[in-house]
Amino acid sequence: RFILDRTLEPALREYGVDHTDVIDPTCGSGHFLLGAFPRFMRELRLAHPGLTDRDRVAMALEHMT
Repeated sequence: RFILDRTLEPALREYGVDHTDVIDPTCGSGHFLLGAFPRFMRELRLAHPGLTDRDRVAMALEHMT
């Protein structure tokens, strides 16, 4: 949470959810991505209220590697 609070949150504010990507620095454990995913979903709900959650999930996954 500490790293996401200081990196992802400012990036989402500055660039928006449509122009922010996440790279997992924890070498494949997925811990970082699991923490980032709900934050992306929150921002996608705000940015794209007309989309279904299924569409938002697909969008969120496109921004995570």
